[in-house]
Amino acid sequence: MKKILVCVIVLLQFLQASARSNHGVGIHVRKLDVAHRAHFARYHHAADADIKSNTLRSNLMHRDTLQTGTTKSPSERFLNGVKRSHMRINRLENHLIKQLGVESEAAGYSESPVTASTGEYVMELSLGTPPQKFSTIVDTGSDLTWVQCSPCSVCFEQPNPLFDPRASSTYSQTKCDNGLCKILQEGLFVQNCKGGNTCNYTYSYGDGSNTLGVLSLETVTLGSSSVPDVGIGCGHSNQGSFAGADGIVGLGQGSLSLPSQLKPSIAQIFSYCLVDLSSTASTSSPITFGDARENSDAKYTPLVANSLAPTYYYVGVEGISVGRQKVEIPDSAFEISEMGSGGVILDSGTTITYWMSEAFTPMLAAFREQISYPETNAGSYFLDLCYDISNAAADGSLNLPSMVVHFTDVDFEIPMPNLWVLVEDTGSVVCLAMAESEQFSIIGNIQQQNNLIVYDVVNQRVGFKPVRCDGSNG
Repeated sequence: MKKILVCVIVLLQFLQASARSNHGVGIHVRKLDVAHRAHFARYHHAADADIKSNTLRSNLMHRDTLQTGTTKSPSERFLNGVKRSHMRINRLENHLIKQLGVESEAAGYSESPVTASTGEYVMELSLGTPPQKFSTIVDTGSDLTWVQCSPCSVCFEQPNPLFDPRASSTYSQTKCDNGLCKILQEGLFVQNCKGGNTCNYTYSYGDGSNTLGVLSLETVTLGSSSVPDVGIGCGHSNQGSFAGADGIVGLGQGSLSLPSQLKPSIAQIFSYCLVDLSSTASTSSPITFGDARENSDAKYTPLVANSLAPTYYYVGVEGISVGRQKVEIPDSAFEISEMGSGGVILDSGTTITYWMSEAFTPMLAAFREQISYPETNAGSYFLDLCYDISNAAADGSLNLPSMVVHFTDVDFEIPMPNLWVLVEDTGSVVCLAMAESEQFSIIGNIQQQNNLIVYDVVNQRVGFKPVRCDGSNG
């Protein structure tokens, strides 16, 4: 039966946040040839003089908090996020089916097989000299960083003015023989960009969203620190589900991603700490590039290689516990197949967590065995498991099991507030914030809340540390 990509929605506001949370299989990272290495050495040597520390810091905001004109409730933000998550996982699954995509029909253009245009968190950065400010979706499932540029033949609505390359003294276009353009071509197995021609690209997403433009070099500013000659996409024709942002920051493992291009000045490590999605609109989530001090006491699990999908951050899962019960799940439910399907991805842009049916079905049974509240119609909420908790909510005695994901070397506890969501404003119904997937499993951002998540490509691992991301002690 085709996937049930269900819908989920409002985090328990009255539940106390508590979280709990150790190293590696190699990851697949494309090696740069001598020419490519020379490009990075030439341009990023200059960056050393501008960066006074080994880290760059910025903030993440939930994308729905940035849209003007209306004030969205937490339930509306969750519902919007879940709808985007369903589209996102559909794209990811379609991409795995198609695998590496197809060659573009437009002469001189390279077409991307990237599949996730949606995302939940937006990061502020500036481009150019003098700096022009933008709000960009952070995406751990893609590599290219791009913004809409003027002149623009087709553009979606965005919160800030278009990037104007003519107003920047540090902007330049790349040619087809440039190392960065070659990385883009080789990664896509496209050979139609030649010599000294301008490096035009088409970055297409599974739902028809796309950006078409020129691969360029520009100064990127985060906070008070600037890095020159970072490869970015300058999109002159863009359409799709990007509303609420000016573009995308690619945080994947590929050579074109922002973390990869920041090295060697900044280590290819980044971390974020997502605040509760029911937090006020003014509450931001910190994101750090580089080997920050706070990363040292995180517990790490190895990254796992998937040569057919090398951009994504796969992690090894050895089992799942619901409450105190270890759920009987076959190892195959978490393994990557020879065709590239399966496995477990850690992702910033998906709201809820999806499990392949081999894991999801016995997991649901384990929850049902341990919960005594009356089960209610989950279908009306587009979910799989919901309970009427009106009596418990009234007297404050709510008791629902937590869950532990047993990563390799790390037991990652998902506490009640990150697992169960309110779907009624009255607080009378809660539903499990997880759904079923056909092609792979994915750990969503609700389950990551109030944890420091460290993507350490240098040491081929991902770290977890429970912490109050809003800085409070409560």
